[in-house]
Amino acid sequence: MNKPLSPNVSQDMVETHSPAEESAGNNEEADTRRAVIYRWLGSLFARELSPDMLAAYDTEEGQAFLDLLMETDETLFAELRRFVDPNEASAQAIDALGGDFSRLFLGAGGRHSAPPYQSAYEGEHGRLYGDATGRMTVVLRDLGMQLPDDFPEPADHISIQLDVMALLAQTASQEQQIAFIDTHLIPWLPAFAERCKAFDHNGFYAAASAALVAMIEIDRDRLEKSLDPKK
Repeated sequence: MNKPLSPNVSQDMVETHSPAEESAGNNEEADTRRAVIYRWLGSLFARELSPDMLAAYDTEEGQAFLDLLMETDETLFAELRRFVDPNEASAQAIDALGGDFSRLFLGAGGRHSAPPYQSAYEGEHGRLYGDATGRMTVVLRDLGMQLPDDFPEPADHISIQLDVMALLAQTASQEQQIAFIDTHLIPWLPAFAERCKAFDHNGFYAAASAALVAMIEIDRDRLEKSLDPKK
């Protein structure tokens, strides 16, 4: 959760595996890519972007990762790439994004904020450490996951939920992944993205949250179709 991740996926499966193994390998590669993107999106909402985080993209592996994002949703991720590409970003831009992060996610914006917790969007008024926090605590316990010592946030923080989704993408059944999406992501992330869009001064977190919602909707649809190809 500390920094954006980049993929390291083998491209030689087709040449060396049988058709059945090739299909399994392609699924494994796709799940790895899904996990990488979920973790990366989670990292954007965990901490302010820093020069070191941006420098990670100024490498061959980093550029390959940006290309992977474009393959997922060209329009939305083109906007994100404009912000995270080290050739485009500046120290002034990073400072501006830091201000947006504080206003949106750390409460500095007051009513013009976008709390990154599911509990804040449940019920008529929403409150932190609500039922969603308890449900996520159970999920983490069942998966044997612990909250990082250097990330003192409730269990229903968006970054923690996306870390869990990344793990499930590589280890859980389609049914389990759909259940997690339906319980912990879809119920509140569209409203979260709307608040980001309304109150984000520079547009980065509005684009990131919109990309996240789009990816989750597409991902859920693909998972459901993999269970019933007729859909």
